[in-house]
Amino acid sequence: MKIRTTLLLMIAVLLLGAFIWFHERKTQSTSEQEEQARRALQVKADRVSYLKFESTNLLVECALQDGQWMIIQPVRARADEGEIGRILNGLETLPRGEVITPAQLKARKLTEANYGFDAPRARITLGDSLRRQTLIIGRDALLGGSLYIREESRPDIVATGTNVLQFVPGAVADLRDRVLFHGEPQQVRRLEIRRGDGFVQVGRSEDGRWTIQQPLVARAAPTAVDEILRDLFDLRVEEFVADGQQNPVAYGLDEPTLRVNVLQSEKEGETALLVGDPLEKRPDLVYVKLKGVDSVYAMTTGGLARLTAKVEDLRDRRLVTMSSYDITYVRIAEGETELILRKDDDGWWVSKPKRWPADAQRVDELLRGWAGASIVSYLDDQATNLAALGLAPPARRVEFRLAAPDAAPNPNIIALVREVVVLISDMKREMGRALVKVEKEDAPYEILADTLKTLSLDPLYYRDRRVLKVGADEILRIALKKADGEQIVEPVAGGAWRLVQPDGKADAEAIKDLLMIVGDLRAERFVADDPQDLATYGLDEPVAVLSLGLKGEGSGLGKTLLLGSVRGKDERFAMLQGQDVVFTISEETWNKLTDDLYVAKQPQEAPSELSQDPKAGP
Repeated sequence: MKIRTTLLLMIAVLLLGAFIWFHERKTQSTSEQEEQARRALQVKADRVSYLKFESTNLLVECALQDGQWMIIQPVRARADEGEIGRILNGLETLPRGEVITPAQLKARKLTEANYGFDAPRARITLGDSLRRQTLIIGRDALLGGSLYIREESRPDIVATGTNVLQFVPGAVADLRDRVLFHGEPQQVRRLEIRRGDGFVQVGRSEDGRWTIQQPLVARAAPTAVDEILRDLFDLRVEEFVADGQQNPVAYGLDEPTLRVNVLQSEKEGETALLVGDPLEKRPDLVYVKLKGVDSVYAMTTGGLARLTAKVEDLRDRRLVTMSSYDITYVRIAEGETELILRKDDDGWWVSKPKRWPADAQRVDELLRGWAGASIVSYLDDQATNLAALGLAPPARRVEFRLAAPDAAPNPNIIALVREVVVLISDMKREMGRALVKVEKEDAPYEILADTLKTLSLDPLYYRDRRVLKVGADEILRIALKKADGEQIVEPVAGGAWRLVQPDGKADAEAIKDLLMIVGDLRAERFVADDPQDLATYGLDEPVAVLSLGLKGEGSGLGKTLLLGSVRGKDERFAMLQGQDVVFTISEETWNKLTDDLYVAKQPQEAPSELSQDPKAGP
């Protein structure tokens, strides 16, 4: 019983599935039929591989060959894919209007000639290798807004929109492809430009870098090459001048003024464009020809402007070919002395000779200065004389890397160059220039000497100038010791301060100024690291000592700032106890740090006899 029930349920499910499938199939078919009923022609644009247009003065045949539309009559040439697509899509969606059957034609006592089919305006044949249909275009309808068409193999006459005439080309040129270079600029592997004044060849390596290969070997400016390629791929034929074998002398193409060769890949092959004389009546146009194609065209000269660039214009003038934002490692070396800056998740650090936080602003100035440095001049003729130029060995060398040598590359950074090493000469140059050379490149360069100002081997130069950052809510006690004694204040409820010693009242304004400064105290400059003689800075016997007792620091521990003698006109030496780095602060900052924390209590004066009321008795 159970088996029988199961079988019945299975049969029911299958029958239901079949019903749903049949219903949906029928519904879809009906929908398609309704859509087709609204169209004048039964055409599927994506299935057409042959097109033929016939009119009074025109006969053009096109065929899809190896995925490319070609004109095969009256000339063999590439067809405009966009124009062919527009025509086919237009024919597929032609609206279907009034339909006149042979019976209706007979009842009206009319013939096909009355609808313009005895001398049709045009005929369009389309289809594939197995089936073709021909559309005959007759005259306009009497009421306007539509015209009559008929498929050659069908008897019915159909009214449709007059826009069908837009799908009949007026000339072969309307269907011809006007693009000279096909493909994509980013696919180009090699570009050659030959002019009367020289020859330039640039090539793209597997990793995407452009290199000038002729007449010298040098880095090419990617933007300059890309702009030329964009111009080339934007070139369009203005006029189709002649087809078939032509005399090149008549167009100045026997000795072209310009020849451009573009290689995209071995599969695509090389495209060569020859540029000849200007047209006599149109000097803004020149004759051009593609090698291997028996046609002469005319095109505007505007698109060829960048092709007159000299080799110097194509050279990469960037000294450091990486973004300052991507650099995470810098090494500066002079002899055995070296300084290393590294960036991690917490920011920039001086990691050698000592590790401490780096000044982000100064590191940024260094990176932007060198990443933005431009080559002023190239010394190609002195590439074999590096020792005489002070570059073998160099006075200094600076390395810029996207990742430290002991770190894995950041996969999120896409870069062609991951390391640049610049060799620096100490030889003096004229006009405010400096002599440098990029390691692994042949020629030395000149850059502006101002670029060197951001380069220092002093680790203190790059140290973060913030020396103290303490919030008011962290402080348990402030003690200021000066020559006249020690002042101590402590916080009380409500943000007020209580004077512990000496006698008097806490100065709220002075304490407020001090708290603002210790909340973000920055050095004007660092003077010495681990100094041997503190007396030089007046720090062996400081003028003042500011101690901050802090929460969570343990019994009696905190921060102690030693304030020393005057440096120059408006700076004072200072040092945080335990850090052994001497720095300077401004005179204004020093004054606020050493200002008294209290207002002294005024002694009460005894009343004098002169101050008594004269009316009072003795």
